Amino acid sequence: MTRLVKHRNGVFYTPAELATYLLSHCPDGKPRRVLDPACGEFSLLMAASKKYGLSNEQLVGCDKRRIRKNNYSGEYCCKDFFKFEDKEEFDLIVTNPPYVKGDRCPKSCRVWYAERKLEGFTLSKRADIWVYFILKCLDHLADSGTLAAILPWSFFQTDYSLEVRRYLAAHFKRIDVQVLTTAHFSDTPQKVVLLWMVGKGDSRTEVRYCCSDNLSDDALRFVKIKNEQWLDACSLRGVKPQSAKVSGVSTFGAYCDVKIGLVPGATKFFVRTKDQLTDIKIKPCECVKIITQCKSISAFDVSRIPVDGVRYALKITAKNVDRYRELIADAEAVDYHKRSHCKNRKNWYSLDFPERVPDAFFTYRASSVPLMTLNDAAVDCTNSVHRIFLRDNDLSIDKRRWLQISMLSAYSLFDFELKARTYGKNVLKIEPTALRNVRVYCPDTPVRREKVEEIAGLIEQGNKEAAVVVATAYVFDTMKLSKAKRIRIVDGYNRLRVQRMGAGNEIDFGLET
Repeated sequence: MTRLVKHRNGVFYTPAELATYLLSHCPDGKPRRVLDPACGEFSLLMAASKKYGLSNEQLVGCDKRRIRKNNYSGEYCCKDFFKFEDKEEFDLIVTNPPYVKGDRCPKSCRVWYAERKLEGFTLSKRADIWVYFILKCLDHLADSGTLAAILPWSFFQTDYSLEVRRYLAAHFKRIDVQVLTTAHFSDTPQKVVLLWMVGKGDSRTEVRYCCSDNLSDDALRFVKIKNEQWLDACSLRGVKPQSAKVSGVSTFGAYCDVKIGLVPGATKFFVRTKDQLTDIKIKPCECVKIITQCKSISAFDVSRIPVDGVRYALKITAKNVDRYRELIADAEAVDYHKRSHCKNRKNWYSLDFPERVPDAFFTYRASSVPLMTLNDAAVDCTNSVHRIFLRDNDLSIDKRRWLQISMLSAYSLFDFELKARTYGKNVLKIEPTALRNVRVYCPDTPVRREKVEEIAGLIEQGNKEAAVVVATAYVFDTMKLSKAKRIRIVDGYNRLRVQRMGAGNEIDFGLET
């Protein structure tokens, strides 16, 4: 299977070392039968066979892809797990489900869930496929059985995972969870959570947690946590929640609405540089200025973004379409008009620009620090950048600046690390819901202009981390936080940042413990 096919289908086979580690922490009692519902290269089943000394008849692998058995000699069923016989029952189930996002989940899992009608559980339509796998595994797990799973970080990073954790806590005697902060798969940077759920059918759940960067038992320090902590993302990341109650603190969504940008469907056709406009004899003033990349969000104000950070979007209307006939014909010759988003428009070559331009923009993906940029130049953006619309058009410039500064402070960045999702190579992917729910500090106090200029200058120099230090100190001073609270917030933020980005990525805030 090629790397491209693996990524498209979320297929990442479990390394032997990780499989052995997962099984080593399963209960010692020998199971009668073991199932892996997404068996891949059989590493989990072979690790189970080695640990327990099982016969071939006791091992069952299921996978909808036909796979070479290699050294595996147990049973193998080439079938979609969601069409697997419900009557089959196992004492131990081990699984590393495919990494498939909610919008790409196959119909079979949705059909299965609709027919199953789980009592006391409501599944979000945005749920990734691992949720369906875990729920169906419960159907096949015998009473007092064990379910051991390798799951993505979305297990504690998404809103819908809260309901999943609540449901699991009501069905097992003990749950152990280990958060791994480094990647352990050779073909994906995806970070994982290891989950051992023991004693199905007993709701008197004891939950134990640990966080580590390797698979050594020497680093394993399980800590018992309360059930309410099991439902809290802070506890599962090993940090304490922010508790500072200060006037002026609210969620970002109280001030702004967040929407995705334009979806061109054929960006190369619609979006041009100034030189490209000259080649096709179109004047910049006839187009709409547009931002197309997160890296273009590199200043406090759009007017301060370098010239090459802004592009031009063609504005083709019924009145001027004749000027673009040749250009349109060239695009149709390479089937731009057949693309899904283009087909959804009345005229594929006409973008639906909003009447109101965004008040600001916000980073959609951030490798280090996300940023809010005020739109003082009446430009628009594509869907690779978030549009920000202020709920109060008369929000003062001081309030707008406070929102920007707060978003750059450890106070708000702590929330970003908790509520956004880790994506790709340690990139923070900030969905609109996460952005709306981030806490911000926006007091009535006038903002100090020299602080704005100092922070803006650091950003334009490409030194966002230094800007974070200045913004954090300014926010903390204005909040009048005690030293102990400052230390707790910056330590929590740094711990989350290191979990995502790796050791050595702490920011020095100059606070001595």
